[in-house]
Amino acid sequence: MVKIWPLTFMCLLSAPVEATTDISKFDLSPRICLVEQNKSCETKVSVNWVSNKVLCLIRKAETEQPIICQQDVINYQFPLHFSHAVTFQLIDQSSKQVLAEQTINILFNANEELSRRRLSWSLF
Repeated sequence: MVKIWPLTFMCLLSAPVEATTDISKFDLSPRICLVEQNKSCETKVSVNWVSNKVLCLIRKAETEQPIICQQDVINYQFPLHFSHAVTFQLIDQSSKQVLAEQTINILFNANEELSRRRLSWSLF
């Protein structure tokens, strides 16, 4: 019985494992936009993904129009103007199933006057 166990374990390790997802890579950048208080963010978003199916990138709030639909995307860029966190989803073009999701958040910079006061003193 002891001699069979290592053989069974080796067979399990060498068996092919079917992927549960159709995406091997999904990157969205930047992930954070830093702006002054009461301002909106204007940035260029860069997207990369590798997949074995045709996928579409959509903005979660605006699901009717995909930004891009392709199998593999390398460094696709598009302008984005927003004033609150924005979420993007990768969906399977044929089944419309959501496969991945990433969010770009906004961080508001502290008041410039407060920043100057904090940095104006020194111990030396």
